[in-house]
Amino acid sequence: MTNFNCKRFGKVVGCTVADNRKFYMQTAGACAAIVIATVAINIFLVRNRDSVNYADMIAKGFFSASFIYLLTCGSLIVSNISEKNKRISAFMLPASKLEKFIARYIHLLIFIPLAAFVGIVVGDVLQMAYSSFFVNHVSPVTSAFIDKWKLIFITEPFISVSDLVKLYFALIFIHSLYLLVGVVFRRHAWIKSNITIIFGSFILIFAVMLICKFILDAIYGKDMYSIIGVNTLWTYILEDAAFALITEFNFWLTFRIYSRMQVAANKWYNL
Repeated sequence: MTNFNCKRFGKVVGCTVADNRKFYMQTAGACAAIVIATVAINIFLVRNRDSVNYADMIAKGFFSASFIYLLTCGSLIVSNISEKNKRISAFMLPASKLEKFIARYIHLLIFIPLAAFVGIVVGDVLQMAYSSFFVNHVSPVTSAFIDKWKLIFITEPFISVSDLVKLYFALIFIHSLYLLVGVVFRRHAWIKSNITIIFGSFILIFAVMLICKFILDAIYGKDMYSIIGVNTLWTYILEDAAFALITEFNFWLTFRIYSRMQVAANKWYNL
């Protein structure tokens, strides 16, 4: 079996969508309900109905939730494959592990956010329809939500291009780290991944600081040196290259761990 075949991959994606269509509908319905309910509460509780500014508030909430989800969704790469049919689809379909892994990743990174966005749009259309009967103006939530996301991709005057590139690399690196840590956990993966990454980061930073201090004290003597930051073109290039290499390694190692998973007696094992 070849490692990747487009036709076979399309069938895997189709099976993934079919297995999760109920979840997509629930996600869309929940987002639509949040928009409709929040607007209704604002309309009927705010006395000065002409100045109701609910769209921006809802857009900020959805933006924060979607940003956190996209950053940490990698931790869910195998966490909710608990039902029998999902286990069969994930590990026993006649397809390569690479095709299954990419299909699962697309499910998390594209299909679930797309279902949520469809729910936001549907809820927004409905809330604008009934808002026009109770207030003198309507505020579209969808456009406000899109405007929030535009800010991430537009370089403001006070943000340099190099800093923006560094930010993108850092976000992708964090995403890949959640992907790597999440592939190890079978249950409560999101919570466990957050705990592992947060505490692991503190421990790693503390250990690196101690090692660097020990080396510098041995070379220059205790408290006989000062540390300053150097911002040059080469430092930016080296930082971005380091982020890119570590991120690539995280994706590669995640797939290697995923490819070793097996199903036995309707139960799957991480390693």
